[in-house]
Amino acid sequence: SGLGPSGRSVFATFGLFPLQQVEFSAQDKWLAGGQLGAAWEFENQNKLQFASAYYRYIHVTGKKNALGSTLTNSTQPTFLQKGNLLYNIANDPNLDGGANDALFALAADYHLLDLNLSLDLATFAPYHVIFKGDVVKNLGYDRDEVARRTGGTTYLYSNAERTLGWMFEMVAGWPQVAKFRDWQVSASYRYLQRDAVLDAFTDSDFHLGGTDAKGWVIGGKYGLARNTWLQLRYLSSDAIDGPPLGIDTLQVDLNAKF
Repeated sequence: SGLGPSGRSVFATFGLFPLQQVEFSAQDKWLAGGQLGAAWEFENQNKLQFASAYYRYIHVTGKKNALGSTLTNSTQPTFLQKGNLLYNIANDPNLDGGANDALFALAADYHLLDLNLSLDLATFAPYHVIFKGDVVKNLGYDRDEVARRTGGTTYLYSNAERTLGWMFEMVAGWPQVAKFRDWQVSASYRYLQRDAVLDAFTDSDFHLGGTDAKGWVIGGKYGLARNTWLQLRYLSSDAIDGPPLGIDTLQVDLNAKF
């Protein structure tokens, strides 16, 4: 069918966001990003949307201290969860080098290219079937640069390019659960290698945050009243490369919107 009344549209978003202030330094940590996309709405209410984005993290990578110095301690991030490749930036000969003397910082750069696609099918209106896909790649990872920066010694993981993440989701039911008896069910699969994104800014529910995780999310929503709904989610995840770690989480939420 042809395009609907709204036809097609394009959109763009750009931003610069502070992550961590470093006193008396020009090495404040920032995120710069932008997204471009297009959406199509057809006469039968089907919708298609595509977007591409680029995110560049600035001054987030660790710098090893000179011998006996603590000058680059500030390159240790304050926003880690778990998963990213780290190395010890401490370099004090008076310390024994044990875990309590280590200052772990990010070993790689993070320049992320993200592509996402959404297809909303209204064939069974008022019920919809929605397919969503997302792929992210860290273009900033350079094995030679990581080896030079770390001296060949990294924490927990070896220096290997594990920089891809992807997600596929299917949603069925009402597009928005907004009134009594509205319902929606969903299922998704996620695969996120350890340095595909910064582990600090991932979903804190899936795998209890961080990267190096793969698994399923199954959920549902049911409308209890106008702008009030019950949500149930079951999240099951496992580590991809690191030590075996399986995390299963059940969430029950009561939501209201005013």
